[in-house]
Order: sequence, then C-alpha cells, then structure tokens
Amino acid sequence: MSNAPKGRLVQIEARIAAALEDGRQAIGMGQQQLADLIGVSQSQVSRMLSGERPLTIPELLKMCDALHLDAATVIAQAEDA
Repeated sequence: MSNAPKGRLVQIEARIAAALEDGRQAIGMGQQQLADLIGVSQSQVSRMLSGERPLTIPELLKMCDALHLDAATVIAQAEDA
C-alpha cells in the first residue's frame, strides 16, 4: 500500500472523529454520557473523538446511534471533504 491511500484514510478517520465530536457537542452530551451509552470508558471516548484512536465499525455505529447521526452520511461527508 502506498502512502497516498494511507494518508487519505487517516484524513477520513480524522473527519469522522470531528463530525462525531461536533454532533456530541451539538446535542450537549457529555463524554461520560456517550461512553455509558456505547459501553466504553470516558477516556476511550475522548481518544476516539480526538482521533487518537480509530473507531471500529461497531463503535462507529453505536456512537452514531447515540448521537442521532446517520453513519452512512457521516462516512460519505468525511470521504467527500
């Protein structure tokens, strides 16, 4: 795999994390509340939303559900940005 696809993937992951963080803030949900809803620790949520740790697909789906976001839209917008 060349550096270009890997770099693009990192950018998409960062955009997804930013969209989720924006969504969390938009509805006024705290990180601890989100963590409780998706079954992880608050520190894991912090790392996911900062882009420090990539999300798994199940985590992404749970997080989108908890934040009332459409996962397909979040991914499509991250790819198109």
